[in-house]
Amino acid sequence: MTNKNAQQDLAFIKQVIEDSRKNASGLGDHMMVWGIITSIGMIVSYILTQVQIGGNTEWIHWALLIAGGWTFELIYKRKVESKKPVLTYADKVANGLWCSFGISMTILGFIGIYTGGISIKYLSPIFCCLLAVGFFTSGFIYDAKWMRHNAMGYWIGALIMFFITGTYHLLLMAAMTIGYMVIPGYKMRSWS
Repeated sequence: MTNKNAQQDLAFIKQVIEDSRKNASGLGDHMMVWGIITSIGMIVSYILTQVQIGGNTEWIHWALLIAGGWTFELIYKRKVESKKPVLTYADKVANGLWCSFGISMTILGFIGIYTGGISIKYLSPIFCCLLAVGFFTSGFIYDAKWMRHNAMGYWIGALIMFFITGTYHLLLMAAMTIGYMVIPGYKMRSWS
């Protein structure tokens, strides 16, 4: 490989990353929506545990919030993403990655809890670990160091949550979600 070919290859790779970053601004919308949904859900769950309302009330607000999130995804895909002139390979990989995490988290959150396969106490740290993998991988896809830092934050948060007693992990998860999803999601919108 000649020096000129190597420079052309590097320029091409750099252009692909830059194009992917521009297209990734839409990921910011998803991060904001799911971050807000998660934060609201965590805060409501915390309040419900403090006022000790029993029964299936915990499932009601989560079912409504998650249904709203998936409705947003379907509408967004149809109205916004279908109008993009080109989806890069990185976009397809990132879309598949985050969609698979969303499906997995929905199954774990509802079926895992319902069947008793997962203790509700450990759901937040498990979700933190999944989000960390998504952010860490996306950090490489988009060459965004801050995404890898978010992953580290989620992993550290997961470690802490495994040892927190009571329901304070809900508040920690809400704060982390605002800090690692909502605020960065808003900033990502300027990538385009």
